[in-house]
Parts: sequence; C-alpha cells; structure tokens
Amino acid sequence: MYHSRGRFLRLFPTVPAEARKQMKLMSVVAVGAAVTAAAWAGDGAQAEQPTVTVCMSRRGNPTAFRAEAIATQVFARIGVRIDWPADQDSCILSPDSIAITLSDQTPPGLYPGVLAYAAPYQGTRIVVFYDRVLNTVTRSQQSLLLGYVLAHEISHLLQGISRHSASGIMKRKWEARDYVEMRWNALRFTEYDVSLIRDGLYERRLQVSRHASTGAIAAQ
Repeated sequence: MYHSRGRFLRLFPTVPAEARKQMKLMSVVAVGAAVTAAAWAGDGAQAEQPTVTVCMSRRGNPTAFRAEAIATQVFARIGVRIDWPADQDSCILSPDSIAITLSDQTPPGLYPGVLAYAAPYQGTRIVVFYDRVLNTVTRSQQSLLLGYVLAHEISHLLQGISRHSASGIMKRKWEARDYVEMRWNALRFTEYDVSLIRDGLYERRLQVSRHASTGAIAAQ
C-alpha cells in the first residue's frame, strides 16, 4: 500500500505549553490571512501561475477547509497556485493531480510519531493520519497544523525526491519555535526547497505533455 521510499513527517506528540500559548495569540490573524490569500490565489490575475490540482477527502469539514486555505497561502508566497476542486473525480481524470486521504483511527503501531505520508517517486498520493493531527495540538490550532502538514507533503510530491531540509516547512521534525512561526505566518520554504519545487513542477508538466502526446499518437 505504501511506497518503500516514501517520506514521513514526524512531529512532537504534543506541542509544548508555552508554544501553544504563543501560537494562540495569533490564531484569528493567521486564519484570516490564510482565507484572504486563498481568495487572492483564486483571482484571475493569478492565471499565469503554475497550478497544482489537489483533491482531499472531507471538503465539508471546517477544519479541513481552513487547512486548505492555509496551505494555499503557503504556496502563493512562492508563486504556485493550489486548486482544490469540489469534484473528486477530477483527480482521477487528471494525470498530474494529487489525491489526499484523511485517515482516522490510526493504529498506534503504524509508523509511531508520524502525522502524514507521501510517496514522492509515485507523485500523486498522500495519506494524512488525521486523528493524530487533531490530538497533537489544541482544537484552535488544528487547522493551522493540518495546513502546514498538507503543504509539507504536497511539496514532497512536487519536488519528486526523498529529502528533508534542516529548517523551515520541509524540516523532518518541527520544534517549539517552528510552531510559533506557523502562528506568526513566518514558517517558510528554504530557497533550495523553492528551487526544487519549481524544477519538479517543470518535470511534471513535461510528463503530462509526453502523456498527452503518446495518447494522441495511440488514438490515430
């Protein structure tokens, strides 16, 4: 079921109390900024941006909906637009789309300490252990954490390689300071991560082009 070379996101099982307190101060501001950025990203002026189609289960869930907006904001900063279609079948029809499953009731022995999983060499599927995300932080922080988990895992697929960074969003395990930076809207991709994402997007476009060309030839 899971690719043997997949990447895991490991986090502390609980966020330190002081970090939670600092994070809470910016809760309304961060979510509001995320929603604004999501709307901005959807504006016609952004049509020239590289666009990634991401389908996720439970779109009607308020926590998941706010997390989508936060992940959208993260990618908007680097000039990448995330499209979250309401029609889940679109991910099946599109060869370059990403499908995210939010999984409940994760067995304790299944990848302990891991909140999500992506297979970068396969390029299309992510599994988020949703129950673990909810149990890692207080209720007011759940959308924020999920949003950054989504951004982290989507980036693995866009980069198309198995790696983590020493700092920032693509860090293997976030620490107290990273959680505070999330709340202050300051946790970012490193420059190298941005470069890898752009290179990966270019490669994905080439693959889609090759796929379309092959299909056209076969149909003749």
